[in-house]
Amino acid sequence: YPCSEQDAKTLAALQVQEEFGDVPMPVDSCSYLKGQLGKYLSAKVLEDGELEAMEENMLKLYAKLAGYSPQEARLSYLDYVKSWKIYGSSYRIAASGILSPSRRRPSRG
Repeated sequence: YPCSEQDAKTLAALQVQEEFGDVPMPVDSCSYLKGQLGKYLSAKVLEDGELEAMEENMLKLYAKLAGYSPQEARLSYLDYVKSWKIYGSSYRIAASGILSPSRRRPSRG
């Protein structure tokens, strides 16, 4: 689903909180995110930004989630996504052109 860069970072921080629990203090000692942003952010988000700044931003968001249990982080992730207007939408590729009568599916009746 398409989402903004900020949405992607927020969701990534919730994933990290669910997986690792509270961020270690000081925040700079959090080594398990170094070089691992690709596990939590899409390639498109990563190619559009500066990796060090993005990592720093992720750590700040992650630190704000201190105290969330794994279950609370999962539920917050789901609630966040459910709030999007496109939540539950399905995308399909439309066929180009109109099918000739001989290629139409028989009607059920």
